[in-house]
Amino acid sequence: MGKNRKPKISICIPTFNRADLFEKTLQSVISQTKKPYEVIVVDNHSTDTTQQVVKKYLHYGITYYRNKKNIGFVGNWNKCVEKATGDYICILHADDLITKDWYEDWEKIIQKNLDVDAFFSSWAVIDIQNRVTSVYIPFPKNRKFKKNHVIKEFYSKNFWGPLVSGGLILRKDLFSKDNIGKFKEYLKTETDIAMFFPLMAQYSLYYNKKILMGYRIHPFQTIDKKVEKMNEERTLAAAKRYFTYLHTFYFSDLQPLLGKYDIFYKKLLIYYQFRAIFQSLRQRKMLLPKINTLIQQTFPNFLSPWEIYLYPYFFYEFIIKRFIVGQYDRIPYRNLFQEK
Repeated sequence: MGKNRKPKISICIPTFNRADLFEKTLQSVISQTKKPYEVIVVDNHSTDTTQQVVKKYLHYGITYYRNKKNIGFVGNWNKCVEKATGDYICILHADDLITKDWYEDWEKIIQKNLDVDAFFSSWAVIDIQNRVTSVYIPFPKNRKFKKNHVIKEFYSKNFWGPLVSGGLILRKDLFSKDNIGKFKEYLKTETDIAMFFPLMAQYSLYYNKKILMGYRIHPFQTIDKKVEKMNEERTLAAAKRYFTYLHTFYFSDLQPLLGKYDIFYKKLLIYYQFRAIFQSLRQRKMLLPKINTLIQQTFPNFLSPWEIYLYPYFFYEFIIKRFIVGQYDRIPYRNLFQEK
């Protein structure tokens, strides 16, 4: 792609039975200051009013596909990638929002950084009423991370990788079999780690400080809006998939590339321990001992005595920086996604 040619970004929206919030997502897309190159909606055989909602917006140039049967959310994400014709792809969740200048800003940034593989922005957490409840701003200014530098320079300062969401844009050829490839269906709810772990280890990343996306937290926070909640069995199965993939990735891919860098997986395991505590409160089950058993089975030498400092460090990153500071920093952005 020549330097003077504008990049083509495909906004892909996989959806299933999310008609209520999905319409708000579509409204944020059609309200862009510049018309997107391509907007694709892939409906995973919804049984609600999704079809009727989409029909109201087709005249804006939205392309709509409806699966003949539900192929699972991972399969639906891959279907989005297959249908996209742009040079770059963004998987926008059907309950999230993007700012009015999302497309215009990203087009300008990408055009000036055609050597970069992926693009990531700061983002806001929003509630059911589109109100900003906190913000996530990893770095104080825009920054480009070169190949083989992302995992240490970006990830070492952040417990959250570039989530597959409206805050992440990827070159389409990253989804080829010679690169990262498709989303892994066997990982189910953990499929995004098989995307951003290799991304951070082997590819370049551009960070944009500007908040361009609202990640929605709401009572029905499941990818397919399932009626059943995550119970103990599903939670532990998801943890096992996560730990198994993390072990394989670290020892087979990351360590040979960068050398010994144990802090990478240890921070992730501590994050999972904290996550288990919150899940225990929601499910009214004591999950932490079982999560710890899975950790010890997968990573027998998890922590040495002197590495106990990682817990207060994580507490600062996860509780203080992420929640308390994030809620204070949200003040200038609290009405960012409110309808004018």
